[in-house]
Amino acid sequence: MIKSDVISAIENDKIIAVIRLNNTAQLLYYCELLVQTGIRCIEITLTMENALKHITDIYTRFGKSIILGAGSVKNAEQTLQALNAGAQYIVSPGFDIGVVTTAQKNGVTVIPGALTPTEVMGCIDAGADYIKIFPSSLGGAQYIKALKAPLPEARLIALGGVNGDTATAFIAAGASAIGAGSWLINDMLIAADDPSVITQRAQQLLAAVQ
Repeated sequence: MIKSDVISAIENDKIIAVIRLNNTAQLLYYCELLVQTGIRCIEITLTMENALKHITDIYTRFGKSIILGAGSVKNAEQTLQALNAGAQYIVSPGFDIGVVTTAQKNGVTVIPGALTPTEVMGCIDAGADYIKIFPSSLGGAQYIKALKAPLPEARLIALGGVNGDTATAFIAAGASAIGAGSWLINDMLIAADDPSVITQRAQQLLAAVQ
């Protein structure tokens, strides 16, 4: 998948689902559930056990029907490992120049993390495609709006504190997209064995960002 396709998907869909599950069968099941609901951009974090294998399994199963990213990528080596496993974009919790340059050399979308205006400016100067504002729960949608005022060129993705009630405000404040993690899929919801709740939350997010 070419870089422009990934960027187009993020711009159009405006939702990245961040999944942290250690069971491959569960991962495949909930990826399928999200895709059927309409969420295509999915991020698998490297903090999970066997994360690279999970990325490969998901890529093999879904191919181009999802936009598959690797999250919690912290250095150039992890970037290459994630790309070799099948990741189509790279997300980092903070700004590491090795992550950004390695992704750029391989022609893939890179989304470093930042919080302060200085960090956001550093990401822009390095050529980041998007900048993940994390944790967005600290300042909420008003903080996104405040950052966009002096930095209108920054393409921001809000992560942390995003749910069905706050997603609209983050987009309205100027975020290009939102990242939904534990509110969308978490161990308690999975243990309850009621996937309809996750489907309903996914639908709520889709409605909120449109």
